[in-house]
Formats: sequence, C-alpha cells, structure tokens
Amino acid sequence: MVKKKKNTFADFILPQVTVEGRYRDSLYWDAAGKTLRAISAGKFQWEFEQVTNKGVKIRDRKHGITVIYGFGNVIVTQNYVENLNKFKEATSLVFNVVVKTLDVKYMTRLGNRFWYLFPLNSRQKGEKLLAEAQLVGDYGDRLKDFGDEITNRSVVLRLAGKEHHCRIALSVVEKETQLKFSDIDSKFFPEWAVLCDVDFYREGELKSGLDVSQFIHRNHKTLQNKLLDLLIPS
Repeated sequence: MVKKKKNTFADFILPQVTVEGRYRDSLYWDAAGKTLRAISAGKFQWEFEQVTNKGVKIRDRKHGITVIYGFGNVIVTQNYVENLNKFKEATSLVFNVVVKTLDVKYMTRLGNRFWYLFPLNSRQKGEKLLAEAQLVGDYGDRLKDFGDEITNRSVVLRLAGKEHHCRIALSVVEKETQLKFSDIDSKFFPEWAVLCDVDFYREGELKSGLDVSQFIHRNHKTLQNKLLDLLIPS
C-alpha cells in the first residue's frame, strides 16, 4: 500500500502578495519627483510605467515587484513569490521614503494581503475540502428545494482582534481564473486549486513609522503555522 503524502505548508503556492498603506493627506504634488528619485537610489532596478498628477507607477521586472503611490495611498505588490525577502526589503524602502518625503503624519489603514493557492486535480476535490473544513454550519435540508447539491462553495470570514483584523476568503478556482493575476509563469497556476485570499489589516490613526517588514513577517508566520490547519483540520 502506498502511504499517502502528508500535506505541509510547502504545498501552497503564492502567486501574489501586496501591502497597502492609506493616508488622508500628503505632499504628493509637491514632492512626487523627489520621492521617485529617493526610491530609485536603492538597489532595485525600477522602470517608470506611469507618472501623472494622480500617482506614480514603477516596476522591478527582475523581482516581479510593482509600486504605486499617490496623494492618498502607497501599494507594493510582488508576483510569483518564492520567498518574501525581496518583497519585505522593497516594501520597507518604499514606505520609509514615501512617509518621509510626502510628509505623511499617520496612516488610516495598513493592509497585507496574500493570495495562496492549494493545488488540486479537480473541482470536486476542492469542494470536498471546503465542506470538510467545517468553517460554516451544516445546511441540512434547507437547500433541497433549490437544487440537489452544492457545486460551487466559497467561504468569507472577517475576524476582529485587539491590534489587527483579518479577512479570509476561500474558494475553488480553475487555471483560467487564476491567470488574471499574471501571464508569465504557469508553474504558479495548477489546473485547480483552493484560493486562500487572506488580508491582515490595521485601521485607525496609525503611526506612519510602523515597521512594515515586521508586520509582513508576523502575518506570514501566522499563515505558515495555521493556514493548512484552517483548510485541513488535523
């Protein structure tokens, strides 16, 4: 008898991760060029994609990292993530420069969103996995007049904590849907998968000098320790 392979966190694929900081006021129109010059002075190879009165968009193609910043927010995104080291490095650089040169006094929201895929070979296995995760109650016979079986199941949970909140969305996706994230590296896109869309966020009057790298590290550690158990209870 062939022993069934035990699932681990390493089975998950991370096609995209992002961090966004929101703020109500900044000196964007006064210091957009200065900010761009300061970010470009780092060791990343930024290419300018868009510079307007609404915002700036730059990209480091080598590491798959995109940066957008403007009057009210700054966003750093990475695609095809093998590890988070470069993402944390770029995010720390960008946030530090934006906060300083745009004179951001405080942020109103800081969010860190992960799109993890758990590969499968059929939709049926994904639906079975979500059903057995027991994240929602048993519907019993309440749906029998609407149809014979559930063929497309999704779960959305919002959790509130003392320091931060979290939104978790789980659904079964196929390759065609996943490819909206990008169009290059197909190894990150199995034929079928459970998409685990997890957004950690803090709201309120947040200090603009927050350690964003530590925020990412803590969130990722939570996923390393708990995401698999959320999907496949031990």
